[in-house]
Amino acid sequence: MQKLYDFAVAAASGKRLGPRASRQFDHFVFRPYISYMKPRMGRPPKSGDKAMADRLEIRVSADEKQAYEQAAQTAGLDRSEWIRLALNAAAKRILRR
Repeated sequence: MQKLYDFAVAAASGKRLGPRASRQFDHFVFRPYISYMKPRMGRPPKSGDKAMADRLEIRVSADEKQAYEQAAQTAGLDRSEWIRLALNAAAKRILRR
């Protein structure tokens, strides 16, 4: 703690500090602050426990996009989740034949 005090006094007096003093400052001041920080929680995944890593991009007309949006709102889902559910159902139906 004495080193931290000495560093603060030297910094306040306008003295130029060498590289060793700046390392002491980093260690004694910033490291304890970081070690007591709580980890931040990110947004929970929207689709269950699995993270969606792959992307599928398709081109649709404005009318189709609007119809998908309305259907998703009616179902209480966001558009991408509604499209994913509809495509999965269609794929299962076709693969059962």
